[in-house]
Amino acid sequence: MNPETKIYKILFWYSLVFIVLNLILGFSFGAWKNNLTTLAAFALVLIYFALKKFHRGKILKIINYLLTFYCYCLISIIWLMNLITAKSTIQIVLGIAFTPLVFYFGLELANKVKILISKVPRVKKPIKPVETSVVTNSEVISPMKISDQNRRQFLKMAGSTGLGLVALSLLDPKKAGATFFGSVPGPGTMSIKDADGNKIDPAARQPTDGYKISKLDDTTSDTYSYYGFVDQIGQWYIQRETTSGVNAGTFLYAKNTAGFTTAWDDRVNQNYASFDSTF
Repeated sequence: MNPETKIYKILFWYSLVFIVLNLILGFSFGAWKNNLTTLAAFALVLIYFALKKFHRGKILKIINYLLTFYCYCLISIIWLMNLITAKSTIQIVLGIAFTPLVFYFGLELANKVKILISKVPRVKKPIKPVETSVVTNSEVISPMKISDQNRRQFLKMAGSTGLGLVALSLLDPKKAGATFFGSVPGPGTMSIKDADGNKIDPAARQPTDGYKISKLDDTTSDTYSYYGFVDQIGQWYIQRETTSGVNAGTFLYAKNTAGFTTAWDDRVNQNYASFDSTF
């Protein structure tokens, strides 16, 4: 029951007035003179009511919890003893008069237990890791047709998969498949061969490994497009593509180990040669 409800407040004031009247009547009739233990027991109940509105500190909160449990046990024992051992009408009436106190302290104890349980930290369920798919080197790269609109997409592919493979696959996809992947000798196996049929170690380092696209110029000239690639330590190469004329689709290269910015600014005058001569 919520402590703010009307019935709860009635039980609270009934219990407080009942305890105070018992203490006053006990002093008036001299009942406490020979029963100091009983007087102390009822005095603790009165102290509970006094501390109920003043338990903001941690120690006072602990005392309040202990007194709530104590008061519930004391009132319940007195209530049961009066009802079980009642031999007169007065004892029965007194036992019934204690009944609201039993309900009040029972509700108080239940509310405090509920608060304690709510403060216990809950164990969070572990979050399952999100499964991610891994792209393997065995996946076949579909050939792409390069145009002015998808030129930048082509460069991203070129920087990550190796310029030589991409260029050859664009010129002749069927020849590229035979050149780089060779023939399939049997189910579940793959043999990688060069153009002469010699087996290639797929773990061998390629000349353009580690280079990433850094610059692009496809507007300065109507005949050429320039692509600048740089690696982590500053080595670079510039690829020049012939975009018109008889030699359209031809790629030539210039490279060095430093000074990429200067070389790029003078890209038109670099000494370009074929891939095998440059690398």
